[in-house]
Amino acid sequence: MKPVAMVRSMNVSEERLGRVLSSLDHRAIPQARIGPYTVDFLLPGIKVVVEADSILYHSNPDKVRRDRLRDSHLQGLGYLTIHVWTHDLLTPRGRGKVKYHILWRLAKSRRIRSHSVALR
Repeated sequence: MKPVAMVRSMNVSEERLGRVLSSLDHRAIPQARIGPYTVDFLLPGIKVVVEADSILYHSNPDKVRRDRLRDSHLQGLGYLTIHVWTHDLLTPRGRGKVKYHILWRLAKSRRIRSHSVALR
């Protein structure tokens, strides 16, 4: 199943997440479609999806359930989904936290190490 890029335009949080992802060593496709799903970002070379989650959206149990079903489906296709909070994308310190979280998940789940950040 080949991903298709840019289904809709990005919101402000997704644009900020895109800047964080552009500092990594992996190509990131915004608003990519994978089957019936549109994901915020796809790192196709390593089969990783990165989602910017808002507290407002995820305070709804039905939406959380829908996200878990999507994540489970994508995992079955071999994708790793990394979730980050949109409020962490508001400040430089928060964006650093997001970058560290993504790098940590890549190191833990995909055994991908980055030379730009020392991981504990």
